[in-house]
Amino acid sequence: MSLINPNDNSPIWVHYLWMHSIVLIWGFTGALGKLITIEALPIVWFRVLLATIFLIFFILVTKKKLYIPSAKNFQFWH
Repeated sequence: MSLINPNDNSPIWVHYLWMHSIVLIWGFTGALGKLITIEALPIVWFRVLLATIFLIFFILVTKKKLYIPSAKNFQFWH
């Protein structure tokens, strides 16, 4: 059993704990939106910076290679 990585064999209370945590975080973001006095652009750049740091950390910890598919997979017209 793992609290960090639950699977189908985990006890039901682990899934309930994850669900309640996510609901709490999502519900709290509305209150934070009212309290934050920073303009939108600095918040966006701060979030981009955090995402970059966490992605680099994730890649270093898991030692997985980042695979970016070729551009031909993204062609929507011919």
